[in-house]
Formats: sequence, structure tokens, C-alpha cells
Amino acid sequence: MTLSKKLIISFTFTIIISITITSLMANLMVNRRFDSYLLEEQDAKFERIRNEINKLFIEKGSNISNQDLSKLANTEGIYMEIRDLNNNRLCHSNNRKLFNRGMGGHMGGHMMGHHRMMEAGNYVERAYTLLAGEDIIGNLVIGYIDNAHLTEPALIFKDTLATAFIIAGIIAILVGLMVSIFISRTLSTPLVSIRDTANEIRLGNLSCRSEVKTDTLEIK
Repeated sequence: MTLSKKLIISFTFTIIISITITSLMANLMVNRRFDSYLLEEQDAKFERIRNEINKLFIEKGSNISNQDLSKLANTEGIYMEIRDLNNNRLCHSNNRKLFNRGMGGHMGGHMMGHHRMMEAGNYVERAYTLLAGEDIIGNLVIGYIDNAHLTEPALIFKDTLATAFIIAGIIAILVGLMVSIFISRTLSTPLVSIRDTANEIRLGNLSCRSEVKTDTLEIK
């Protein structure tokens, strides 16, 4: 195998390995940070809902009804119920059965306009304290699917990000391949000229010379 081919193969292999590892690590880190951001946004949403229900419960007290919770719960895609200090349920949002079926199909099957199938999540609940000043007046229970933060736009963004890393990696590999070809030829062409001159001298043509133009010290 010629020096030029060896250099091209070595450079290309090194570039492919480096770009692949870099792309995978970058994609993994960005995805993890994005998931963390989505969970933080979900926590902020639940806290906002708790504040709204807290104000409503202070206003209505035991007169609060299922209808008071249902509209907000259906809008936010969650289940809600309020319990008193004895853990008795005072009212709920009337949509618990949807979560028993996996959000009515939200977590299964193909999502509209998106090619990836979303994995079914698990139903979980969180309890939030309802306060009147510093006094505890009840508890708000919020039920939701644990991967509900992975909405269609979020999945599209993650797929687009992965595609962008793949395209960037391919471009980087092609550029690296062209650079490796250029470098290998820059190194091998003078050596080929020197080799040919040496063969001529070996055959008796002592006047043969190599006109090598190079900035590489070792070749000079």
C-alpha cells in the first residue's frame, strides 16, 4: 500500500471516530439538558396550578365543586383532586378514567404529524399543600403521565437536533477526507519524485535531479 493511501485511510478513520464520539456525546448532553428543562417547566406549571387552586379554595372553601377543577385539569392535561386535612376527597376533576386508558391514546400510537411512536408512560401523583396564610387548609393532588412533558414539539425538536448532528458529522467527515487527501498528496508527491530520481541514478543517469518544492523540513 502506498504512503498516500495509508495516510488517507489513517486520517479518515481518525476523523470518523472523533466526529462520531463528539456527535454522540454532544447529542446526549443536549438531550439530557433539554429533558431537564422540560421537567423544570412542568414543575413551574404545577406550582402555578397549585397557586390558582389555592386562591379558589380560599374563596369557596367546602363549596368548591368538581366543575371548578375540571376545566383547568382538561386544559392542562392533568387530573386533580382536593382533600381535606383528614384526607377526605372534597372534589375532583372527573377525568381520572382518561389516565387509566393512557390519556385516551395520547401516550400510544402515532402522534399527528410526527413519525416517532411515543412510549406509554406511567401514571403518577404529586401532593401540594394548600395554605391560608401560614395555616394548612387542605391538599391538592395532581395526577399526570410521567412522560407527558415529551410533547410533540419536544419530540420534533429532539429528532431535528439528532438529524442536525448527523448532517454536521457527515459534512465534517467529507471536509476531513478532502483535507487528508491534500495532506497525503503534499507529503507523498515529493517522495515519489525523489524515488524516481533515485531509480534513475541507480540505472546510471547521474545527472538526474529532483525538483521538489516543499516546506516540509524532513523532505528537504
